[in-house]
Amino acid sequence: MSLPPPVLRLLAGGAGVHHNGRTLDARLQYLGGLAPNKAAAGLGLPDHDGAVIRERLAVESQAGPVAVTALRPPRQDPDLPVLVFLALGGGLASNAAACESLCAAIARSARAVVVCLDQSAEAEPRLADAHAALRAVYDWARANGPSLGAPAGDAAIGGAALGAALAARITHDLRASGEPQPALLLLVSPNLDPTATDGLLEGGLDLAGLAPAVIATTGFDAACATAEAYARRLRAAGVSCHFRCYDSLTEGFIAFTGVAPAAARAAREIVTLAAHALQSRYVPAGTEAMILLRNDDELAARVDRTQAFH
Repeated sequence: MSLPPPVLRLLAGGAGVHHNGRTLDARLQYLGGLAPNKAAAGLGLPDHDGAVIRERLAVESQAGPVAVTALRPPRQDPDLPVLVFLALGGGLASNAAACESLCAAIARSARAVVVCLDQSAEAEPRLADAHAALRAVYDWARANGPSLGAPAGDAAIGGAALGAALAARITHDLRASGEPQPALLLLVSPNLDPTATDGLLEGGLDLAGLAPAVIATTGFDAACATAEAYARRLRAAGVSCHFRCYDSLTEGFIAFTGVAPAAARAAREIVTLAAHALQSRYVPAGTEAMILLRNDDELAARVDRTQAFH
C-alpha cells in the first residue's frame, strides 16, 4: 500500500477508474481488485481506542431487547446529548468494526456518549424492524440521558447507508407528531431509498424545522446524488446543514482509513464536523474559539445557514 498510485493502478489492471469526472483513489481501486480474503487482510482500521469505554447494553422495545454499545469518552461533557447511531446495509454499514471505530472517534472528539445499535454485525433485519429498533433506542436515550451522564429530554441521531435513511425518517416522524427534533442528524453515505424513508424525502414536502444536519457521501457511492439533493433541500428550507462529498472514495472508505490517506482525512473531517455541530449548539457563543482548538487540530467549519454550499 506504500507503492505510488500509478503502480497500484497498474497492479489493479493498468488504468484508473473514472465516473462523472471523478477518479477512484488508487489504494481503494487496488484493494477492490483483490480476492475478498486478501482485501480483508488489508483492512486498515485505526488502533482500538482504549480510552473510550465500551459498555454493552440492552434497550427494551416492543419487539424485544435491542443490543447496543455505549461508547463513553474519557472526558465527557455533561451538557452534550447522547448520539444514537445505526449502520445498516452495504458498503460502510457492512463493516461493524469500522462503524464502531468512527463512533468512538466522534465520542472522544465531541466528549459525548455515542450509542451504536449492534445490528450491523447480525443478519440484516427487515426495514420495519430496524426502524422500530432505532426509534426505541432514540426514545430511550432521550429519556434516560442522565444514566449515561447526559441531559434528559435530548438526543442526537444518525446512521450509515440505510441506517441513515431511517434516521432521517425519524426526524420527519417526530415533526409530524409534534415532538422536539434531535440535536443533530448525522448521515454518512446515506442510502435515501424510498422504501426506507417511506417517501418522506421526495417531492415537494416542506423540510423547514427539521434537525440541523451533517451529511457526508462519496463520489463512488451510487446514492451520492440523492444525498446532495437532500442536503440542498434542507438548506433551501432554512435548515442548518453541512455537506461533504469525497470524490475519490467509495462508500466503504472508513474500513480503510489506516491504509488510504484520503479515507483517513475524510473520516477525521466527518468526526470534527459532527463534534462541532453537537458542541456549537450547547455552549456560549464566546467559547467557540476553544471548540475549534479542541477538535484535534482539524478545521471545523461552522454549521449554519449563511455558509456557502460546497
